Amino acid sequence: MPFAQAPSYGDCDGVLAYHIRNGHYGQTLLDGLNVLGMSYFKGNIWAGEAKASIGLFFDEKTDPTTGSSTDDFQRKGRRFYG
Repeated sequence: MPFAQAPSYGDCDGVLAYHIRNGHYGQTLLDGLNVLGMSYFKGNIWAGEAKASIGLFFDEKTDPTTGSSTDDFQRKGRRFYG
């Protein structure tokens, strides 16, 4: 089945896992950080007709007190919905 198609049953679940070998966001170092993204869409996201819930989870390397890894996200496991 081709990518970017309407969901067969009206909704879609997704999981993305990332390991950042090295990098930064502004002055925030992201070296060695693991990130898990989980999503749920109801409707056809490709037609702009979907409602989405998305969660981002960061591993224990996230430490906002030292400025290392994702100081913009105040604690690991914080959830974002859109």
